[in-house]
Amino acid sequence: MVGSQPRLALGALLAAACAESAPATDPAQDASALVATQEPSVLTSPQAEPAPKPKKAKVVPSFGPNTRGLRLNRSIVVRATPSLDGEKLGTVAAHTVVGWQQAVKSEGCEQRWIEIEPRGWVCEVYLDPVESAPGGVELPKLRAGERVPGTYGKVVAEDAMLATIEDGVVVSETPIVGSSTVRRRGTTIVDEVEYWKVDGGKYVASESLRPHEPSSFQGQRLQDGVRSDSPMAFAISSKRPGDWVVVRDAPGGKRVRRLAPRTLVSLAEEQKNSDESTGYFLLGEDPSVKEYVAASDLRHVHIVEPPPLTRPAERWFDVDLDAQILVAYEGVVPVYATLISSGTRKNPTETGIFRIWIKFSETSMSGRMGESDAYSVATVPWTQFYENDFALHTSYWHDHFGRKRSHGCVNLSPRDSRFLYFWSEPQVPIGWSMANASTDRPGSMVRVHSKQDPNPEFKGAALKVQRARAAAVSSVNVPK
Repeated sequence: MVGSQPRLALGALLAAACAESAPATDPAQDASALVATQEPSVLTSPQAEPAPKPKKAKVVPSFGPNTRGLRLNRSIVVRATPSLDGEKLGTVAAHTVVGWQQAVKSEGCEQRWIEIEPRGWVCEVYLDPVESAPGGVELPKLRAGERVPGTYGKVVAEDAMLATIEDGVVVSETPIVGSSTVRRRGTTIVDEVEYWKVDGGKYVASESLRPHEPSSFQGQRLQDGVRSDSPMAFAISSKRPGDWVVVRDAPGGKRVRRLAPRTLVSLAEEQKNSDESTGYFLLGEDPSVKEYVAASDLRHVHIVEPPPLTRPAERWFDVDLDAQILVAYEGVVPVYATLISSGTRKNPTETGIFRIWIKFSETSMSGRMGESDAYSVATVPWTQFYENDFALHTSYWHDHFGRKRSHGCVNLSPRDSRFLYFWSEPQVPIGWSMANASTDRPGSMVRVHSKQDPNPEFKGAALKVQRARAAAVSSVNVPK
């Protein structure tokens, strides 16, 4: 948790942890801040429907003959209804240009509430008519060739300090305690020493940092060259995970080629040893070629059935903690497979069936502030919280996907994290920095399981949604 220890100057910049603290309050939100006890929005049990009221005609506002869009003059929360009490749908960034559908006069807005596209309501005070067509930028912003938005570094010096610099002079310094990663916002030189400018307007000497090189690893869309109707596995050396994997012309035979680490391959059949244990698998990419890989060098992708009451084409995740593999599904169809890094034995990842309840384009993470194993990680992009402060998120600070490594969250490579962030529910429109699940738009399921818990139970928001769906099914089946 963020505390008042010597770390405070850095820790105050950080507000979300995999196992310790809740999502940071997005600066783009209004006065209704997120807090650690916030419950995700979920479906509620069906209620008796009142008599329908006559629908009012939509009032489509006119902003002038040349107006094609409305530009946000600041970042602001988007509401599900035209009211400050309306459910939060997310946050749209300043300078995004949106389309509009209708306007209503209601409390909480000095002018009118405008229904924007693709969804939600914003007070007219924050919208300026422009001649530009609706559009914005994907958040977080990426420059050409970037895997993550910017440059990050790990604090490696034992005597590293967090400095305050004013008018080219270091006026104060605070010791940095524990494991810290910072993002470079700029650089400056004081007394021939280069400093990184980091979040909060503070500085860290460059010589105290080791820049991170984000992983280039990416999982695979299963329609892109890998047959999803046959067994699949990632090639990972049992001796050293970073080694290339040997392919042989027969079980125990001559080496014919090698597979790059973490290559996803199709399998045709298994070859048993004399003791009936599996020794090798025949690769299934080309039936005319007989090539074999040792079973010990393969991490199998297990295709599973969706949880009960999953809707057709509903998008959800299956996370296998033993194999360290995530598979994304649309209904019963697996569409993407990749390797992850889940929690270690000391900080295990909780099993269960959950639902994504909020997404952040970027958020900082911290834990155990003031202790010897304190950690803080700056602006983690493409973060999807699915149970309190447990999340699927980018890990730009390591390349050990396929091995347990995290503080309890599900670590993804930058490319995987970005793809899955925009693929899953709730959808994040262009220009939005945050998206909440809502009563009529629940987030994607996240099923996390292991050999110790092969059939995890529904928890949190997922349990409430499941109960609502079961109740809806029961009401439909009741004889009239």
